[in-house]
Amino acid sequence: MNAPTPKRSVPGVTTVIPCRNEAPYLPRLLADLAAQDYEGQLEVIVADGTSEDGSAQIIDAAAVSIPWSSSARVLRRIPNPDRTIPCAMNRGVSAASHGFIVRVDAHATVPPDYVRKLTEVIVRGELHVVGPRKEFLPPSNSLVARCIARAVSSRVARGKTELPQRASFIRPVIHAGLSCYARSTFLSVGGFDETLRSNEDFDFDYRCHKKGYRVGVRTDIVFYSFSKSSLIDLARQRLRYGFWRSQSLMQRPASLQPRQIAPVILVWYLGAWIGALIAGGQIAVPMSIVVGGYALVLIGAGGVLGNRELGIRGVVLIAAALFVVHVAWGLGFLAGGVSRVLGSLRSIGDNATSN
Repeated sequence: MNAPTPKRSVPGVTTVIPCRNEAPYLPRLLADLAAQDYEGQLEVIVADGTSEDGSAQIIDAAAVSIPWSSSARVLRRIPNPDRTIPCAMNRGVSAASHGFIVRVDAHATVPPDYVRKLTEVIVRGELHVVGPRKEFLPPSNSLVARCIARAVSSRVARGKTELPQRASFIRPVIHAGLSCYARSTFLSVGGFDETLRSNEDFDFDYRCHKKGYRVGVRTDIVFYSFSKSSLIDLARQRLRYGFWRSQSLMQRPASLQPRQIAPVILVWYLGAWIGALIAGGQIAVPMSIVVGGYALVLIGAGGVLGNRELGIRGVVLIAAALFVVHVAWGLGFLAGGVSRVLGSLRSIGDNATSN
């Protein structure tokens, strides 16, 4: 595969990939990026968080092969000893050779026009920060993996929609995710918050929004991310998402979105319902009706998303995945809030002791 000859009138782009132990996905992703139809110079920086699965060797081998050994396409690996995504992004942008940045996660695949379509929105001045529509693919052909991918791609799991309404449709949002932006925009808001281990992209986009930058999604370009392969891994991921959303919310309370309140209310309600059942109070009956209605919504969503091809077991698994997404995120959010409060109380106690 030969790299295209870069046009001088087209600005160069640096793609930054946070990476740790992504060996199963890197070959495909690097091939996707090598096949980009972008006519300018394309630099790919992989910020490797001390991977132990051969990821570094995959990157280094690709870097000296065609087309990465050309002047139009450059692939580099830089160390990220902190192993977190915010640190990876900050190091990657700091090392970037070009003025436009595109973030790409390692466990993903992107279409050939991905970099071009995102970058042209910034170059034309339509937005300052732009992201793609995001869909999920199963990492394997197992029924559980396929059901999880369908569940997390749905509105029921995500609480929002970025579906295209017309060609090149640009939808203004507060959070784009996997964003493209000018390096100057990145630097003006201070980059990523390195105190966050997750939810760093929402925090970054929100700070851009508050600074007056236009943030949006280009819905005719899709980023395909590989979802989790088991319900346990999905629960751990969503617990982490909820926990760190709570942590970032403590710093920027106004960033709370209405859709993010629903999982927290659900967890509180389920806890109260279980307490009512244990106590044997009369309130348990009407509460059980509400819980039953929620269960029916999940089953109905499982039926629609299963599209008759996954069978009854698939319907149940999709419903279970949706339940895990809602409850794990809500529990994580509450745990993050409790952790922050206890941490504040401990710091007050420490200060009192020191005095």
